[in-house]
Formats: sequence, C-alpha cells, structure tokens
Amino acid sequence: MTIREAEERTGLTRSNIRFYEKEKLIMPSRNEKNSYREYTERDVQELKKIAYLRTMGISIDNLYKIVHHETTLREILDDQDVLLEMEVTRLKEAKEICQLMLSDESLDYDTLDVTAYVPEQKMSAYWNGHRRLLEVDTVGFIDMWSRKATWNALCTASLLLALLMFPFLPEQIPVQWSNGLTIRTAGRYAIFFYPAACVLIHYMIKPLIWRAFFKYRINGSEAAGYMANFLCFVMLSVQGFTLLYVQGLVRCVEWLLLFDAIIFLGIFLAAWYHLFKRHSGVHGRV
Repeated sequence: MTIREAEERTGLTRSNIRFYEKEKLIMPSRNEKNSYREYTERDVQELKKIAYLRTMGISIDNLYKIVHHETTLREILDDQDVLLEMEVTRLKEAKEICQLMLSDESLDYDTLDVTAYVPEQKMSAYWNGHRRLLEVDTVGFIDMWSRKATWNALCTASLLLALLMFPFLPEQIPVQWSNGLTIRTAGRYAIFFYPAACVLIHYMIKPLIWRAFFKYRINGSEAAGYMANFLCFVMLSVQGFTLLYVQGLVRCVEWLLLFDAIIFLGIFLAAWYHLFKRHSGVHGRV
C-alpha cells in the first residue's frame, strides 16, 4: 500500500510515518519499478504499536531497542512506570498548589507572595524537587552562541579585519591550499568574500536550516542559529588563516579546518540535546 493508504489505515500523519521510518522503527520495502515505498499490513500494525507506546512517553531510543530486540517491552515499561509515577506525584503537587492559589480571591501576580505557599526554609528543597523541569530554562554558552548579537560580532570582526588588512595585502592572495602550498589565488578584493559570506549564511542558509528542523515540527530557530553562527566562525577562521599565510606565519589550513569541525560538532550536538530537553522537558529523545 502507498503512504497515503498507510495514513488512512493508521490515522497518523505522513510526517509521523516518515519520522518513524527515518528512525528505523519501520523499514518498508521499495517497489523495484518506481522506487516508491510499499507498506504492508505488518508495517501498519507496527506503526500503531509505535504510536501507542509513544503516547505513554516512551522515548524513540527505547522504542528502537524494543523493535530491534535489544531489550524487552516489559523492561522498558517497568522503567516507564517509575517515571510516570514520579510525574503523577509532581502533577498532583502542582494541582494542589494551583487549587490553593485559586482559593485566594485577592490573587494577583503583582502581589503574589511565593512564601505563602512554599515557606522560605523549604524553598531550596522545592527547587531541587523540580530541578528536572527547571534545568531546561537555563542560559549558557550554547544559547549565547545562537543569538543575532553573536552573528553581528562575527560579521563585524570579519569586515573590520578585511578593511584594516586590505592595504597591506599583495595583488594576489591565496584562496585554496593543499599540503601547505597555494594551489589557487584571487585578487586581494577576495578578502571581502568572508564578511559577505557571513551575510549570505545568516540571510539565506540559516532559513534553510530552520526549515529542515520545522519539517519535523520542531522549533529549530535556536539550532539554526547555532549552526549558522558557527559557519560564520569558520569563515572568520579561514580569513584569519589567509592573512597569516600571506605573512608566512602559518602553512597548514587542514589543521585549522579540523579544529573548527571538532568544535562545530561539539556545539551542534550540545545544541541538539539542549533543544530537545527544552521542548520535551525530559532527558530522553522525542
């Protein structure tokens, strides 16, 4: 059957089905003539089971382990039962506090006194009891890296570097290297390519990255900011390398690019993890 028919049979959206396939929870065959996916009755039943277990809060990682027999459904449900019990307890406490607050006819945000509901001496314990929820509301290096202010700083630094160093550049500057040797050059005005590239990354590539996240119904503005700003950082790094290369101070660009790639990967993985924690409120993948 086609994906449209699979949608009708399961009640799931096409995006859901594609996502579960991407995560290798189902593996439909392909028609040899047209390469279209062909879903079987077994795929339909698998999709229903996967979606049903997802409604219980079971993570994609754990579903993968169940589907591929790396663990048993009972083991995962035992762990999930404990997590759900903790969540029920937290929600009951929240509901009791909510009802207590609603019983105050003079309730208003401007005059709200938190200590009337949580005594001062118990405040730290209260925050610790909700640490799992509060920890996603933190601002760190990852958040700052995604901001437009960071892009402004990178773009401005690149432009100033080009303007300041342009009078001291030779007529031809290297733009491609291999094993420490120049293999392609361009006019010295090419030094302004780097700040221009930062502008293009921000206004053209960043929206494409955002759409890639939005395709899976994820608000990817932060992750897109992380990636776009780091690409600008790479541009600034290569620009700096070019200027140092012209002065004969450095030769091997490969090590610079490797370093940038390692930093980029680390920041991206941290950003991805942080993004999912913020939107799911839990530590597992969604």
